[in-house]
Amino acid sequence: MGVLDGRVAVVTAASRGIGAAVAERLAAEGARVVVAARTVDAAHSKLEGTIGETVARVEAAGGTAFAQPTDLSREHDRQALVQAAERRHGPVDILVDNFGGTVYGMCHAALERFTTGLAAELTGRIAYSQDLLDELRHV
Repeated sequence: MGVLDGRVAVVTAASRGIGAAVAERLAAEGARVVVAARTVDAAHSKLEGTIGETVARVEAAGGTAFAQPTDLSREHDRQALVQAAERRHGPVDILVDNFGGTVYGMCHAALERFTTGLAAELTGRIAYSQDLLDELRHV
């Protein structure tokens, strides 16, 4: 029996690195985990790791998780994340806001590319946190 049995956790940027490790640990403690990130297909990423691979590791260890493809800079994806989490597992108890982006060569990047990154970082983060706030208050 884990300390998070019966809890529902959403982990953003969980296709690799810290996000994947957090998702795996939460599941090991009994949480049902929503693994959210943009990387669905390894062929379309320069980095290793996909949301499906994270889910596979969680399930291989006996945990419960599902992958939700999510680009947090897109309103539709943010809403779909919240709805999918609640539909599959129930109200969300834990939000791990691991998402973050980098614009490499920022000083030389086109202003549009920089603004898109900034929108994802700030607006996206605030928007999906607000979407989940009512659910998180029930804890």
